[in-house]
Amino acid sequence: MTAAYLTFLSQLPRRFDEIGSVIPSGKALSHVMTSPIREVAPPRRILEVGPGTGPFTREIIPLMRLEDELVVSEINAKLLRQLKKSLENDSRFSNKLHNVKFIEGPVQEILQNGESGPYDVIICSLPFLNFTPEMTEEIMSLFHQTLAPGGTLAFFEYAGLREWAVTFTLPNNKKRVKGVEDVISSWKNRAAKEGSLRKELTLANFPPANSYFLKF
Repeated sequence: MTAAYLTFLSQLPRRFDEIGSVIPSGKALSHVMTSPIREVAPPRRILEVGPGTGPFTREIIPLMRLEDELVVSEINAKLLRQLKKSLENDSRFSNKLHNVKFIEGPVQEILQNGESGPYDVIICSLPFLNFTPEMTEEIMSLFHQTLAPGGTLAFFEYAGLREWAVTFTLPNNKKRVKGVEDVISSWKNRAAKEGSLRKELTLANFPPANSYFLKF
């Protein structure tokens, strides 16, 4: 994990727009974000987007059975290589990696080119507040299209970060953040009407984070 964290730190100055955090997620948030997997009986297809150093991946793999499949999508090549290496060298995970597919690149390209699901669970760590509203809408639409009937989309945001960004950033950035907020809110509202929407606050994470679970 030391090597993984050093890789994480090395990527922050140049790739913060992709990473969106200054510290990997903790055990408490990892447990919460992977809870939908425990609610679905095997066989399960799982998509993890933006694993970074892999805190959620390390929570997902022990939950997998022989018939399950995990697709891991990461845009950052160095983080993905470090994650694969650390899992291959850890006996707790290495014997299950034959059911795990690692793909480098933007999730939009992955879902449009051969990995379109359906997925019973999608676990997303993308920093939407760093994106444009158009990109956020594209990704959320693809998630919606690739979810299996009754499947769950899980994503999180740091508590208070969106409100802070809307209040204190420059006018141009404020407009972009508000646009992203509107897109995310529209998908939450759609889930609440068509299926279900659940929110859970994890105070034990640093920083504290709100997890959202959407079904359509």
